[in-house]
Amino acid sequence: MNDLNSFLKSITISFVISLLVLVILISIYQLLSKNNKTVALLKSEEHQLFEEVKIFNSKNTELNKLIINEITNLNKELSNIFGPIDANVELNIVIFEQLEELQKYGELENIGAFFDNKSNLIALVSPDTLDREADEWFFRKDLRHEYTHYFFAKYLNENKIKDIPKWFDEGLAEYVAVTMDGVEATDPLNEVINFELLKSREDWAKQRRKHKELYAQSHYGIRYIIEKNDLNIFKEIIDDSYNLGFSKSFKRHTNIEINELHKLIN
Repeated sequence: MNDLNSFLKSITISFVISLLVLVILISIYQLLSKNNKTVALLKSEEHQLFEEVKIFNSKNTELNKLIINEITNLNKELSNIFGPIDANVELNIVIFEQLEELQKYGELENIGAFFDNKSNLIALVSPDTLDREADEWFFRKDLRHEYTHYFFAKYLNENKIKDIPKWFDEGLAEYVAVTMDGVEATDPLNEVINFELLKSREDWAKQRRKHKELYAQSHYGIRYIIEKNDLNIFKEIIDDSYNLGFSKSFKRHTNIEINELHKLIN
């Protein structure tokens, strides 16, 4: 009987180990597959070069000018907050004609644009027309949001700062894309969740399947902090995170515990 129990136990352990290995291999395959697809986007000869910015798949001169003008101005805005980043890093902007095509390359589900840090790539969907103000604004909003991710990622890397929570990154990008562009976001939130549940990319992806207002919540969280302080608090929180860690730096500069912030914005 003991021999049988030992045998069954060893079989169970072997099965669990094999299952874990399979899951890891599948995850690695999916990651490599996604990265290979993203890299393939940049092998196209169809691109326009503007100094260190490559724009792929866009033959629309007016749209290209809008992109360059927007990121030039936004780079100045963000540099005024954080200080400049290395401008010699090549930025790739890929324009898709259809949303469904873009979504084949993004890590998150049901996205309208994305930034890939490994490839320095911003993916956007071309507006139907630039003649309608609404179409232009939504395109600019996506561009401002994703370029903020690009700038912020480079700033963190250059200053060797890690473990900035996903909600802060997304909230900053939304704040820059909307509030700093002069648009007042007033839509009330139907629900809020603890920001401590939104630390990692995995946390964000998981909670996003259950909660539809994470971008707005994060935006409002950042806006609340700014309204109680000023724009300089961004750099203060981030820079002190190098030595203190994000949570302690956040509390030091805002006098707010992160797990209390969601109660203050709704």
